[in-house]
Amino acid sequence: WKVLATINGCEYFSYTVYECKKQRAFDPTSSLVTYHDHKSCGPRGDDAQADLSQCALGYDIAKEGKSVDWKVLATINGCEYFSYTVYECKKQRAFDPTSSL
Repeated sequence: WKVLATINGCEYFSYTVYECKKQRAFDPTSSLVTYHDHKSCGPRGDDAQADLSQCALGYDIAKEGKSVDWKVLATINGCEYFSYTVYECKKQRAFDPTSSL
């Protein structure tokens, strides 16, 4: 076995660091996006909700478009969106020997 890391005198032979894909722009096909669409035209169905269960370390709001008097905030592939929230999963920044991941 080859030692890959030594932290506080403890030797580690292997480790894995996980990171969720970042979302910055409004992409209605992303499972990390919640949106309110017009006439159920969105690619994930009427008024889709983000699946935040994929964010093991929690999540942050990366971008938010709030509805004001039902004005259209975005039109993508002919579908109008009144509001949306783009989430991004929190990531583990460095190897943490105390982490359960």
